[in-house]
Amino acid sequence: MAQVDEAAQRTTRDVDILVRPSDLPALINAMTVAGFPHSNTSGLDMFVEHPDASARDAVHVLLVGNVERGGEPNPDIEPATRANDFQTVPLETIVRMKLNTFRRNDQVHLLDMISLGLVDETWLNRYPQHLRQRLEELRNDPDG
Repeated sequence: MAQVDEAAQRTTRDVDILVRPSDLPALINAMTVAGFPHSNTSGLDMFVEHPDASARDAVHVLLVGNVERGGEPNPDIEPATRANDFQTVPLETIVRMKLNTFRRNDQVHLLDMISLGLVDETWLNRYPQHLRQRLEELRNDPDG
């Protein structure tokens, strides 16, 4: 979003990353070596700065193909796109991930995208019915 409007940056305490299940063991090894202990709480893999850290401050792992909170299977990490000095997934994939998890902070991020014109009514046709309903709900009642 900051590429569209620098003032629209919103910081969160946690970070979500999308990983293929086959890459999870290598990720666990790399993050552990870097000093971020791995834990699995309620089926969610995460990394924290120290063993007593809150899940709210964690790096949460979303697995490609997993279904989150009644959504669709998480999309693949390909195709990737470049954004400044890092690689990311396309906006359509990020929106799908946020519609899948649909936690309050995901809803706020989606509302930000809507307010910036990054996501408009044409996006409704990109998703299956139940994700479309979630997006339409946010578009119709942004103050929810």
